[in-house]
Amino acid sequence: MNAMPAMNVDAKADFRLITPGLADAMLKSNTNNRNLRATHVNEMVRDMQAGKFQMNGDAIRFDRNGTLLDGQHRLHAISKSGRAQTMLVIEGLDPESMKTIDGGVKRTNGDRLSIHGVKNGAMVAAMISILNVLARNNFNVRMTPQEIFDVYDRHPSLARSAKEANGTAYGLASILGAFHYVGHLNGYGELVDEFVTTFKTGFSKTPRDPALTARERIIRMKASPEKPHRDYIIAVVATAWEAKRTGRELQTIRPAGYTTSPRIHGWSLNDLLRPQDSFC
Repeated sequence: MNAMPAMNVDAKADFRLITPGLADAMLKSNTNNRNLRATHVNEMVRDMQAGKFQMNGDAIRFDRNGTLLDGQHRLHAISKSGRAQTMLVIEGLDPESMKTIDGGVKRTNGDRLSIHGVKNGAMVAAMISILNVLARNNFNVRMTPQEIFDVYDRHPSLARSAKEANGTAYGLASILGAFHYVGHLNGYGELVDEFVTTFKTGFSKTPRDPALTARERIIRMKASPEKPHRDYIIAVVATAWEAKRTGRELQTIRPAGYTTSPRIHGWSLNDLLRPQDSFC
């Protein structure tokens, strides 16, 4: 058996407490990197300020010339949050190694939930993102992986709603799963079950059933050359659910707009952040 060739590796690695001041000093070597993504920095700032940022072994990397190769977003977050973090720091890498950094397949929030035993992990992660949008009345918000896990821990029955809505066509499963959860949480169990079933089957005893009207509108939009944005579909489903909940029939559905998400009865930021009893 041939021996593996020896590798000339001069890099050194150790764990260090990166203070905001040290982060600022390290960032002075950030002379050849990708554009900074402020949204990503702000997400990590929230985790750091909440004391929930996880040190997972991802390194702050420098080449042999002292140039920062990887970690600018974490360093900016430390600086902005004012909270020191322990990080693995690697120095002395070949400058050419920059070409291979972040070249792997990125793990999604759904992957993370599934690895931790959550059934329908990808769908549950998508439902949590939708519930976050609805709670904050803002479509332009994202969650960190830790925030996703925190919400799931507070709302264990999300897995049941995912199971009930799974299999809905036209990409509606996660949206309907979110509304199914809110409906059950607020005592509309039978009504929201019927709502989801109508979306699944396309059948209702009421010709102007809001769920049926919304389903037909979404099918038409999906068949058009200009595909509807997910935010608009959420607004359509929200309009239908509020009509269903209040006993109104709908012949047409035309949300007034979706620059901000629709308000949903019984769902707010306090509901998102407060632990809820399981309704399984």
